[in-house]
Amino acid sequence: MTNWKWLLALCLVALVGVFAVTPALVQEDAEKALGIVAPPPSDIRESQLEAQTQPELSELVKAQETDDLQAVAVAQEARIWLSRAQLEYGAYSVTASPAGVRILGEVAEKMRVSMATWEVQGHSDGVQEKPALSISERRARTARLDLIQFGVPEDQVIAKGYGDTKKVSRGQTAADQQRNRRITFRMVSQEDPAP
Repeated sequence: MTNWKWLLALCLVALVGVFAVTPALVQEDAEKALGIVAPPPSDIRESQLEAQTQPELSELVKAQETDDLQAVAVAQEARIWLSRAQLEYGAYSVTASPAGVRILGEVAEKMRVSMATWEVQGHSDGVQEKPALSISERRARTARLDLIQFGVPEDQVIAKGYGDTKKVSRGQTAADQQRNRRITFRMVSQEDPAP
């Protein structure tokens, strides 16, 4: 090749290199002039990751709040149900009938989700059953043990006998006395999940 061709080829290569580098240099100079500093590539990836995970995190928080609210609602429903529940007994009986055992199973299920401590209250009629307090205490203790066998934690249920001090019926008929031979449930303390 002659010198002028060599020189022309060298100039072309130099021009191509200048045009390839110049836009990047011009953009960098413009960003510096405007005060824009591009983050390093690792920061870009982290910010993109944060942008992707923020909606996921907020969805998780919303789901947790929803779960907490549902847990509170279920616990409240269980508490209301338990405060109305009672189980009647035959004269001098301290153990639940087969139907009563099924009711105690439902009571245990509600107690487990209620997030509360419950008092099992034993009652007696005070007419046929003597000594009334002793029978009511045994009734409450037996029901408590049944609830524990159904999976209620021991520290979530306590037993107390009231004898014939809290009658629901003052009559003297056999039906009145039957209504007074019972166990009931009273919430002693509660523990709501933090929202």
